[in-house]
Amino acid sequence: MPNDPTGDSSVDDIPQPIWLPDEQSIQSTHIAGAMKECGFDSFVAFYEWSVAQPAEFWEYVVGALDIRFDSPPRSILDVSRGPTSPDWLVGAKLNIAESCFSDAAETCAVIEGTPDGSIRKFTHSQLRTLSNRVARGLKTHGCQQGDAVAVFLPMTAESVAIYLGIVLSGCTVVSIADSFSADELRSRLHISGAKAVFTVMSVRRGDRQLPVYERVVAADGPMAIVVNDPPNQSAATGELRPGDLGWLDLLSDDLSDIAVHCAPDEAMNILFSSGTTGEPKAIRPVDLMSAWCDGAGIPLSPVTVRAQRSRGRWWLSSEKVRGTGKVQWPWVGVDRCCGGSGSAGDED
Repeated sequence: MPNDPTGDSSVDDIPQPIWLPDEQSIQSTHIAGAMKECGFDSFVAFYEWSVAQPAEFWEYVVGALDIRFDSPPRSILDVSRGPTSPDWLVGAKLNIAESCFSDAAETCAVIEGTPDGSIRKFTHSQLRTLSNRVARGLKTHGCQQGDAVAVFLPMTAESVAIYLGIVLSGCTVVSIADSFSADELRSRLHISGAKAVFTVMSVRRGDRQLPVYERVVAADGPMAIVVNDPPNQSAATGELRPGDLGWLDLLSDDLSDIAVHCAPDEAMNILFSSGTTGEPKAIRPVDLMSAWCDGAGIPLSPVTVRAQRSRGRWWLSSEKVRGTGKVQWPWVGVDRCCGGSGSAGDED
């Protein structure tokens, strides 16, 4: 371990890790497997190669993650405009959500723990079908490719399908934490130009039932799609503003697959900084998102997506790389990038 360059402390003063993986655990990680496939026995050398030869590295990553293309790229990386203006996956067309559904239809895709303690499971087939119904429903109700659609609801199995359905439709997801006030919601809807917003009537926090839809109304939000509890019931139309929809009213009866294919640099999500230092900052990740698989850091400024495995399932979250403040709304946990089932759960 290196000495403190300031000379103010000794090695003994540096906090030590409370746990280190054994060799078997290390060799079972995705990063160890990637190193072997690429012919490296040193992580430092592997990392240095990824920096020195980004096109080769990302060509490997795209293949390893089994990213599905409608039109494959002519080249992985074009730096003809200079290293600060790279063009990635030149000429490609894809919808990144399609890469989430390549496993066997009946394997588990999402596991949800509900507030009452019960467990809900969705297979890949069920998740794809529900995502298709969301995507087609959005198009039926006027949402077109490139339109922004907000999610202002807790993490549930339905929210996973909603997220993927928005992406499949070619629209841009606007991620907004359901804990925000009407004023905080209003600013984010205004900045993003959201054409619609998915929400719920209320959310349960401990022994409290907190209103959510009424904050959409107070924020003068766009067309709201209200996911009822339980979700197999539609919200009573008398409870909604004119033009708003219940969950079942949005879902299309057409269950067939749909995917609007986009250029890799088209925005698929608008995230926001916390806004604690002023107005929230909008961040636009694209279909070229980075994945952190078992600690394998693949940064894509300004947002890094991190996947963490817990009890055999994956949780995805994201943090800003530049500036301060956490990015709001947790990332949907789906299995394509990392393997295993996604876990949806609302956290306080």
